[in-house]
Amino acid sequence: MTEWPARGLRRRSFCFRSGTTAAYLPQKAVGGYQHPCGGPQLWHAADEGRGWLRLDRDSPVVLGSVRLVFDDDVDEYLNNLRLHRTPFEIMPELVRDYHVEVRADGAWQRVAEETGNRRRHRVHRFTPRSVSALRVRVDATNGARRPRIVAVRAYS
Repeated sequence: MTEWPARGLRRRSFCFRSGTTAAYLPQKAVGGYQHPCGGPQLWHAADEGRGWLRLDRDSPVVLGSVRLVFDDDVDEYLNNLRLHRTPFEIMPELVRDYHVEVRADGAWQRVAEETGNRRRHRVHRFTPRSVSALRVRVDATNGARRPRIVAVRAYS
């Protein structure tokens, strides 16, 4: 809990960049956290617009399910009485359009695609296969300049 009101800082940053940072690397999306704990715990695209998160394995594993957790600004103040309304129907940080690909048999294969997403948690099941890498390609958000993914979990 903050000791000062953060409402004026929503969707803005009071930080400055000073060299390289490990704050938003792909490893943050597989670290086991789904909320900011000890700093950012999400992947953030380096460039504005589209971006992709790629996770490689040292040796192939069998996968048949991918679970994604997207950023929907869990810090936004909302209540169940509908007294506070945001100026948008969908959180701008939420990923809208994306697809999931796996590298199997030496080639990338699309296993899931979503357009118009409105959910924080998404589960995609597909025919299990031996996979050496997985990537999530974000084509659009609901208004944020850079795509963000909080967590990627892959299961057999």
